[in-house]
Amino acid sequence: MFFREPTDARGKPLSALVERLAAPPYGVPRAVMPLLIAAGYRAFARAVALYIDGIYLPDVLGFQFDQLVMNSDAVSIRVVATDLKMINYLRELSYAFTHEQPGAEDELIRAAHDAIAQWRAGVPEGSRRTQKLDTPAKALLRAIDAAGDPVDM
Repeated sequence: MFFREPTDARGKPLSALVERLAAPPYGVPRAVMPLLIAAGYRAFARAVALYIDGIYLPDVLGFQFDQLVMNSDAVSIRVVATDLKMINYLRELSYAFTHEQPGAEDELIRAAHDAIAQWRAGVPEGSRRTQKLDTPAKALLRAIDAAGDPVDM
């Protein structure tokens, strides 16, 4: 399965899935592919990161799948191997920042990324300059601000 087979750090190109769906025996028209790929992502992706030209795509909306399919050569999909330890880690990370557990069908890397981003958005900018934060707290804020790829975070 495309969204479940672990990849290396480079991921795999979305164009491979697009070409496979377009070829016999499937012969899926390009107009239908965004719907199929979005449904496959929603149904099967559990620890997946999407990249466009090597940059993490922080938000996946339904209409973006049209653009992803049209520009599939620039899109790569990184699938992280998930064992029970990794699943629990990502679920607990989400809970630590939002006090909400991801749903059973949620994509866990995106859920953890969104939880951290939501928490960070609520931290006042003045907190970075204050002398009242201890060194580990400042280091956490710096790490979150510097992170571009949630998989490497």
